[in-house]
Amino acid sequence: MNEQRRAYLFSRYLHKTYSAAEKQEFLQLLDEPANAAALEALNAAVETLPQTGMVMDEAATDAVRQALLAVTAQKKTTLKAVPPLRFMRMPAWRYAAAILVMAGIGLTWWYMQRPVHTGPRAQAERFKNEVAPGHTGAVLTLSNGRQIVLDSAGNGLLTKDGQVNLVKKEGEIVYEGASGEALYNHIATANGRQWQLTLGDGSRVWLNAASSIHYPVAFSGAVREVEITGEAYFEVAKDAAHPFRVKLGAQTVEVLGTNFNINAYSNEGVIKTTLLEGKIKMGNRIITPGQQLQVNAAGQTKLVPNADTEQAVAWKNGLFQFDNADLPSVMRQLTRWYNVDVRYPAQMPQRSFGGAIQRSLPLTKVLAILEDNDVTFTVQGDTITVLP
Repeated sequence: MNEQRRAYLFSRYLHKTYSAAEKQEFLQLLDEPANAAALEALNAAVETLPQTGMVMDEAATDAVRQALLAVTAQKKTTLKAVPPLRFMRMPAWRYAAAILVMAGIGLTWWYMQRPVHTGPRAQAERFKNEVAPGHTGAVLTLSNGRQIVLDSAGNGLLTKDGQVNLVKKEGEIVYEGASGEALYNHIATANGRQWQLTLGDGSRVWLNAASSIHYPVAFSGAVREVEITGEAYFEVAKDAAHPFRVKLGAQTVEVLGTNFNINAYSNEGVIKTTLLEGKIKMGNRIITPGQQLQVNAAGQTKLVPNADTEQAVAWKNGLFQFDNADLPSVMRQLTRWYNVDVRYPAQMPQRSFGGAIQRSLPLTKVLAILEDNDVTFTVQGDTITVLP
């Protein structure tokens, strides 16, 4: 294995942005004594990384350290003991705050040696104001058309719809009780908002920004059915006798009991359904855990057998996570979460991004990280401008 590949795998594992195949390759690499010297050099190089935090947790750090010690012990020559890997320990709210931004030209130990394109003063001049990250909030529409802004509503019993109680619990709505009436509610999140709810059957739903869900206050009949737009993550309560269906436009996902994510934003061009647990059916396709089914606007399907499930649900876990993402797709995510507009130059910079950034960071902190990939922004009011 060449040095560039070793550095790439070490970097991907360090930032927890690896695919399943890359993770396996890296673990196999640790078992090969011939790689010990190169891994030790990478380990030592970690000390020079900027202190923006790393995404490996304590257990992962110890696992890599022990592996490095193991391969070192197998070497014939005498070497100094491998020092502990030095990753910045962070409080829980900053966990996974670091990003590795990479150009699509091959990654060595780029993050250490990257050029600094803009200094603090230049950024201060270009970033005219700060934009706060999104937060929990949504608008609930009851069956009678009454609307409730959930951002400002207090915790506790919110209201009743028919015989069903709607209870707010710290950024979540829970439905309690049964109803013989076919009553429907609707929850919508704007840009910069996200929400969580527990349906009448106990199924849990997380809504990303600019998303919505239409659902009955209590399920009745043979099928449990909801309809969404945007992006949602589901943990469906198991009930084999009452299949769960999610409608998204002309598509329908059929479920028994499972955990899955659906990204169906209209401006993404492709509906992505990623399965983490259980089994779902979409059209005539059966999806099993670790797979992602993509459906384009023409109805053509593509099955990704080894999908990056961590990336699919990163938003739910408080992260932006990119894997060879182009600039427009990155900016679409920022647009939805920070509720901003983006202006592009006539000639779009061709860049690819990989890694993870914490969604709780203010906008200019995120842009400053992205600028390490040789792209420059300005911020004025609620508008980001990409400079040529």
